[in-house]
Amino acid sequence: MPMSYRWLHRSLDDPDVVSRLQRALNDLALPLARTLALRGITTFEEAKHFFRADRSALHDPKGIRDMATAAARLSDAIERGERVLVYGDYDVDGTTAAALLTDFLRSRGVDTSYFIPDRYEDGYGLCRRGLDAAAEQDASLVVALDCGITGHEEAAYAQEQGLDLIIADHHTPKDTLPEALAVLDPKRTDDDYPFEELSGCGLAFKLVQATLIHRDKDPEDAFDYLDLLALSTASDIVPLHGENRVLMAEGLQALQDSMRPGIRALAEAANLDLQNVTSTGNIVFTLGPRINAAGRMDHASSAVELLQASNFEEAEPLAAELEKLNRERRRIDNKIEEEAIERAERQITARSPHALVLYDPDWHLGVIGIVASSVVERFHKPTVLLTHNGDEVKGSARSIEGINIYEALADCGDLLTQFGGHDHAAGMSL
Repeated sequence: MPMSYRWLHRSLDDPDVVSRLQRALNDLALPLARTLALRGITTFEEAKHFFRADRSALHDPKGIRDMATAAARLSDAIERGERVLVYGDYDVDGTTAAALLTDFLRSRGVDTSYFIPDRYEDGYGLCRRGLDAAAEQDASLVVALDCGITGHEEAAYAQEQGLDLIIADHHTPKDTLPEALAVLDPKRTDDDYPFEELSGCGLAFKLVQATLIHRDKDPEDAFDYLDLLALSTASDIVPLHGENRVLMAEGLQALQDSMRPGIRALAEAANLDLQNVTSTGNIVFTLGPRINAAGRMDHASSAVELLQASNFEEAEPLAAELEKLNRERRRIDNKIEEEAIERAERQITARSPHALVLYDPDWHLGVIGIVASSVVERFHKPTVLLTHNGDEVKGSARSIEGINIYEALADCGDLLTQFGGHDHAAGMSL
């Protein structure tokens, strides 16, 4: 059965905006002017930044709420020689963010370790095991990247352990924020930073920039990590406008030129010439899935280890292992997708539901998110896939334009032990 797509045609609130844009851009062709307007680009300055993405369009990182506090605390850790634990998520965004900040801190002489939760043992987000690891290592500071925005109990536990906690997360916060030293999230309702759509790795990049500025160092040094940032921005499917467009445009070039052994080894294992990485597609369909395979099929710490590798000899076997895991992931993915589509068709035939909820105790937790996306593409209905994990049922949800899956989960949050995510993608436990 072929994929089924439903095209949504946008309309303009102000039809005159197209003609104004044409005049501002020297009689730009009507179809192009209309396309720009439909994408929210309505002025000369916005069009200039769209076509000529450059660093002048990037905002001051200190404009993110709590960033000054976070940068000052990280600077203190550098000056005092404190031990720091970097806590990342197990997807591409989280592992690249962890690799970025770990590399930056180590390059400044900081005794830095990283912790990536186990998808099956720990679940998503901050966990006590990671905070216990920080305490056991005599770390004084934990920086949580791409997670933590809903970790109220874990933040309180960090305080009990005498740990300072910085949260840098881009997911949607709940009504109240965790009690942490600093909570960096442009989606905070009290944050007026002009761009909300940075990835978790993008926030790590901004934190590095702000720390360099605080220490009177050159913030341009943060651009050494654009190759990691490109992997994150493309793989996490964040909107490619505003700051993301600038970072992605430069990031693609940085990937082509990357001398990072882990990235070069990963590309070689995938038979990908980095010089051919000219669009996000090469990342989304080739490099990203191999990095994600670590957290889906085994443990994502191997992905961070790969990205941190100091030479090709160290990186090559790690990349080969991710290639092997990705092949196994595809095999399981295909099997579960067939089963899920068959069950979805039965549900639709029986009662034509507005959303699909599919469950099997034996489905692989690591791939149900991918399968949920495939089911949404085929049937154009919000979809939740659920499976057993120990004593809990865990699930991944994907949605369609116009239906906020995070808000839908929030409406039944009293039935869930945990949930979090975005408008179009979320996870839950019950």
